Amino acid sequence: AAKKILSQRIKNDINSSCKVCVITCAPMHGTTLLGLDLKKSFPEIRWIVDWQDLWTFDESYFYRTPKLFRNKLIALENKILNTADLNVTTNYKAAEILEKSYHIPTDKILSICHPFNKEELQATAPHSENISKSPESREISIGFLGTLSKPPKVPGSRVLAAIDDALESGLDIKFHI
Repeated sequence: AAKKILSQRIKNDINSSCKVCVITCAPMHGTTLLGLDLKKSFPEIRWIVDWQDLWTFDESYFYRTPKLFRNKLIALENKILNTADLNVTTNYKAAEILEKSYHIPTDKILSICHPFNKEELQATAPHSENISKSPESREISIGFLGTLSKPPKVPGSRVLAAIDDALESGLDIKFHI
């Protein structure tokens, strides 16, 4: 249903000489199938995939797929990665995986730094130029997209406990879900 509506809107925008960019987010990995189909129908659009988790590199997704279809899934994900104009990853390590394991050209990869602790931030610093350095500010904004509890990767109760501890220490936290 989304393909039909988006295709018509994209067609109208292209006919009006607009530049069109489609951004899909994974998970839900099915949205990348829509992006792939739209890119096939409209090669002139710019397609960006925000890879929060890969299908094949993340065991919690990969092993949900029956063994019979895993090779097809790997091939499909590779096609998506190579067809997208830009693959956005959550950190430089994920970008390295795309480059080294999936052979995606570096000009098709953008790494966005969102570290979990000081050590990770310091390790990421050489790889990212847009890290905010304002030590005088005690305000922290936390943006959260997804399921707050997805053990073992996203232990929601521990995340909320850490935020409570930070609040008790005097930090001003804005939590956006």
